[in-house]
Amino acid sequence: MPELSIMADVEPVFVSSNPTNSITPSIWEALAQAIYDHYHQADGFVVLHDVDNLLFTSAALSFQLQKLSKPIIFTGALGKQAIKTSEVRGNIINAIQAVSFGVPEVSIMFGNRLIRASTATRSTTKSLNAFTSPNESVIGKIYFSIRVFTGSKGSKKIKPLRANLEPNVATLVLNPLFNVTTAKTLYTQAAGVVIDLAGFQQLPEKNLAVIADTTKAAMVLWAPHLTDDEAPKKTILVKNMTWHSTVTKLMWALKQTNNQTEITKLMVKDITGELL
Repeated sequence: MPELSIMADVEPVFVSSNPTNSITPSIWEALAQAIYDHYHQADGFVVLHDVDNLLFTSAALSFQLQKLSKPIIFTGALGKQAIKTSEVRGNIINAIQAVSFGVPEVSIMFGNRLIRASTATRSTTKSLNAFTSPNESVIGKIYFSIRVFTGSKGSKKIKPLRANLEPNVATLVLNPLFNVTTAKTLYTQAAGVVIDLAGFQQLPEKNLAVIADTTKAAMVLWAPHLTDDEAPKKTILVKNMTWHSTVTKLMWALKQTNNQTEITKLMVKDITGELL
């Protein structure tokens, strides 16, 4: 893409050849390290990443790299076919244009919207705007020029890198097919467990008690539609984060401390604008 040289001095940095549909936490750690190592050599970063697992990767990076003074923008293609079209070229051009505005956040640029990564979800409509977010988390839009909505000035100094993530985190979608034997097999050795309760308005206390008895892990209940505000003992209730941010935040928190009380404090604290 020779036209990029008109817009910016671009220095490619290769991190991984793995397809993003099989990406692992170790690659997230390598990506965070690569950006940190080049942080003072660039005005901003554009990360090329297919749509698969992009929400996990960008959310993880939001916790690994904090107090940014420079933009980190994820973009790419919607699929293999899109790579051969003008769509991916347009996304890359838009992302590099957005970098010039210096919004100091980890964000996503697909289509014409710049969105805070830690609050993004996949759009259900067929559109070049592949991701969506609450209005206050839409950082900017590109029309014939770029309009930026946020007034964030960022931090003068980036926090020390916290790239390490706990990979031994299990996830569970709780539903009528829940099996006690399976729970005991999967969650006994986990360092953390995130339980998807999106289909519940009231806590399924009996099943949660079974899971709590099978593991000593930090147990997070992701329950965006729950009417209850009080979490059962030995659990952390999350109602105001996306699924992807909840999972990656727990992976990050488990590497910051072993203390359950401190893990709970980190999970409920707004660290990177992830709370909705």
